[in-house]
Amino acid sequence: PSSASKEAGSTTSKASVTANAFSRMAAKPLSAEEQTRLKEETAEKLKQMEGLLTQIGESALGKLAELAVRLLLSGKQPTEVRTDLKSFVGKQRASDLVAWLE
Repeated sequence: PSSASKEAGSTTSKASVTANAFSRMAAKPLSAEEQTRLKEETAEKLKQMEGLLTQIGESALGKLAELAVRLLLSGKQPTEVRTDLKSFVGKQRASDLVAWLE
């Protein structure tokens, strides 16, 4: 029972990592654990983008997720992150990812 509640608690806090990520970064930096979760969640979001995994492969997708998180952690604004990611995934996917992070 306690591990189930732990997992339920993790899911709740996990959801809060991506919700309003740009606003949260302005309020306070993410912990190392939150950064890791955000990278994992970002990789999952990228995998859901039609054709992206096939186009760039698993390894590049992981690096792209890491780049997106680093851009976020560096304090860049959503428009700057979108511009930086556009050359890797295209305008629409970059916009979709940034909208998901907002």
